[in-house]
Amino acid sequence: MQRPGQPTLRLVVSADGINAAVSLPVVFGLHILQDDPGELLAVAVQPWGWASAVTLERVLRRRLVEHVGQVAGEAMEQVDASLRAVLEL
Repeated sequence: MQRPGQPTLRLVVSADGINAAVSLPVVFGLHILQDDPGELLAVAVQPWGWASAVTLERVLRRRLVEHVGQVAGEAMEQVDASLRAVLEL
C-alpha cells in the first residue's frame, strides 16, 4: 500500500538478528528517495536513489513484498556512519 508523498523503496538497516527473527513484525529501514535531497546524512545507493538517515522508521514486514537488490559495501559504510551521526552513537 503506497502512502501519498512517500517513496515505496526502503533500505533495511536493522541488525541481522532482528531481520532473521520472523516472529518480530517489524524491521528498521530508511526511505530511498529518487532525487538527492541535499542532506549531509543522505547516501547514494545506486541504482535506486538516496538513502536518508533522517527517515529511519519501523517497517512492517508484511509491507516488504520484493527484494530489489543489495547495497554495495562502501555505500553501507556511509549509511552506517550517517546512522551513527543521527543517533549519536
